Amino acid sequence: MSLFLLAFWLASAPTPLAAEGLLEFLFGPEPTAQPAPRPRDAPPPRRARVQGDLRFARPREGAGGNAFSSDPSSGGFCVRTCDGYYFPLIKSTRATRQQSCELACPSAQMEVFDGATIETARNRKGQRYSALPRAFAFRDKAAGACACNDPQTAQADLERSARNDPTLQSGDVVVETEGAFVYRGTQLVPLSNASFVSPALRDRLRAMLRRRPAMEPSAAVTQPAAAPFPDIGGDDRTGSTATRPARP
Repeated sequence: MSLFLLAFWLASAPTPLAAEGLLEFLFGPEPTAQPAPRPRDAPPPRRARVQGDLRFARPREGAGGNAFSSDPSSGGFCVRTCDGYYFPLIKSTRATRQQSCELACPSAQMEVFDGATIETARNRKGQRYSALPRAFAFRDKAAGACACNDPQTAQADLERSARNDPTLQSGDVVVETEGAFVYRGTQLVPLSNASFVSPALRDRLRAMLRRRPAMEPSAAVTQPAAAPFPDIGGDDRTGSTATRPARP
C-alpha cells in the first residue's frame, strides 16, 4: 500500500524538484563526490644538499696544516743527537719543549727540531736534521753508549729530572735513594718534615720504603763521593732533617 501511494505521489508531482525533495526527505541527501586530497608538501630539507657542500673549520691563526708544524709553539721532534733517533714532541702546558724532550730521554743529549717532516726539520740554529753527522744513524747500528735510559746513570738521571721537573705540583712525592720528599712551592721537603702531609699518606710511604730492596754496591759507585748524603736509617727512609748538600 505504501509503495502504491509513493508511486502515485511521484506520478502526480508537479515538478522534478518536488520529487527530489521527497526522496531526500525519505532517504537522506545524495552523497556528493569529495575532491581528491591534495598531496602533502614534503617538509623542506634542514640543509640543502648541494654537491661539494662540505665545510671545514677555519684553521687557527698561525696554525699549520701538517701533523708536526714548523710553528715552534706546536709540534716538532725530539732528536737524540748521539745517533739521530727521533720521536714526536708531546707538548706540555707546564714544561718547555726542550724540557719535555729531556724528561722523555733523560740519559742522552736532546735537541728540538721543527718541521712538517723529519727530513726537512730544523733546529733553532736553522740546521737541518738531514745535515746532522749522525742523522738516521740509529737505523744502521745501535750505539751502546747512546740510550734514553742508560742503566749506569739511570738512577742519577731520574733523580735529576725529577728535581727539575716543571710539571711538579704541590703535594707530589719524589722518592730517591735517600728517601721520600714532598714537593711544596719551589722545593722538595723531606717527608719527615712535611707536616702538611696526612698521617695516613706518610705511613703508606714509610711502609713502601721499608719494602724497597737495598741499593746494590754497583749502583752506589755512581753516587758522588765528594758530597755524601747524611746517613738515613733503613727503617725510616723518609728524608733526613739534617742539612743536605747541594747536588753538583
